[in-house]
Amino acid sequence: MTEQVKTVGEVFQDYEKQSNIKQTSILKINLFKKSNKLEIALFSQNYIRPDEILDFEQFLKERFFIDNIEINMQYEASVAIPEISKQWKLIVKYMAHKYPFTEFLLHNSRVEVNQCLVTVSLSVKGADFLVARGFDKALEKTLKSLYKEAYKVTYVEDLQEEDMKKIEQSYKLTEKYEIEKAISEMVVEEDEIVEAQDDLPREELETSSINVQENKEEKTPLILGRNANIKESIIKISEISIDSGKVAIEGEILNVSSRTLKSGKILILFDVYDGTSTITCKAFVEEEKANSIITRLKQTKAIRLSGTARI
Repeated sequence: MTEQVKTVGEVFQDYEKQSNIKQTSILKINLFKKSNKLEIALFSQNYIRPDEILDFEQFLKERFFIDNIEINMQYEASVAIPEISKQWKLIVKYMAHKYPFTEFLLHNSRVEVNQCLVTVSLSVKGADFLVARGFDKALEKTLKSLYKEAYKVTYVEDLQEEDMKKIEQSYKLTEKYEIEKAISEMVVEEDEIVEAQDDLPREELETSSINVQENKEEKTPLILGRNANIKESIIKISEISIDSGKVAIEGEILNVSSRTLKSGKILILFDVYDGTSTITCKAFVEEEKANSIITRLKQTKAIRLSGTARI
């Protein structure tokens, strides 16, 4: 006797959100304990929007403490599936949930679909980075999961002069705001930094110790700080919040810049990417030490560092 296929609403009765996904039939559920991954195949007689799938995935993550949820949709032949271009904003939101770093690069992007070729036009620089990190393949996988079609994805940069001016102006205002707040709200003592929290809408890491993961040419792996042995446990950048306090991370340096403050101190800023997300790191150093630190940061591909997470 064949077991009756149940719906999402019947199996997950504590999923209270009003969504069409509750009427979908569960074809298969696979749990991979070693990789902490859950795969679910669903069949529906109605189109399920990407945001509905995203909400259900989030429910499953919180309900069962599973890191990786993969939902594969199957539809009845008569179901009309909207074009990718009409669902693009919802797809970007879905991608940003799975791959946090894409949120900034895909913001204000446009998409064109020509048969099985999907061309994503970016309003900011980042096409090479997305391809280098495999986000073209990630989007192809997402589209196949949502639409059951195999698409080839390519990223291009479509930077209009007006967009470039807005981006440049935004960068200048942000940098000016950061420096002014750093000067007015921080107290800098020898070998110790206490930085006041500001209102910038992003997470930053005030670094206290930085060491190189692998650099045989240097006599010491320590770049900045008192001790090369970082005691804090390494956590994922995507897990950092304002309540995290003192944390340790490791990853790849994306860029390095510096500013001279009125106090004579040098503000060094650099971004670290660990595969889950990116965070801006800040360090305030003496002028005579700055060049050596900046040089080593630019020459180093991977670092381990500790600091205090701030907003």
